[in-house]
Amino acid sequence: MNWRRPYLLIMSLVPLIAGYIIMAASPSDSVRQIWQSAPLFWGILFLGFWFWMARQFRKNYSEGIGLAIGTGPILLFLLIYVYQFQFTAPGSRNAFLGALGSAYPQLTISPASRMLGVFLNQLCSNMVISAAYLLIFLAFYFGFYSVRRD
Repeated sequence: MNWRRPYLLIMSLVPLIAGYIIMAASPSDSVRQIWQSAPLFWGILFLGFWFWMARQFRKNYSEGIGLAIGTGPILLFLLIYVYQFQFTAPGSRNAFLGALGSAYPQLTISPASRMLGVFLNQLCSNMVISAAYLLIFLAFYFGFYSVRRD
């Protein structure tokens, strides 16, 4: 078994951990201040991270397995988000699941809102987070298929 495989699975949880840290930090914390200094920069950098991660999955797994394992956490947290904010009434939402679904794309919200702002005058949070998930999927897809396998 390749030593990188477990490492890649752990690395696919980095967005969740980083997003949760940013969401949980108070406005005066240095973590939040660093994030708010240049959110578009950090968002684009994180999309580059997804592109790199996808390339690593492609190099270390076969096509079907690498795509399934690599996009699995993204899809899982997207489904949690959709369930919590589309199918559950506001009074009966689980705060922990809502935070999980919102934390995963947290680092790509700025590029997503800028992209949507070009086309729309008003933005809502559901739209922006859905677009952030879409950007993550696109970065992963393009990174995954940018590697030539023989």
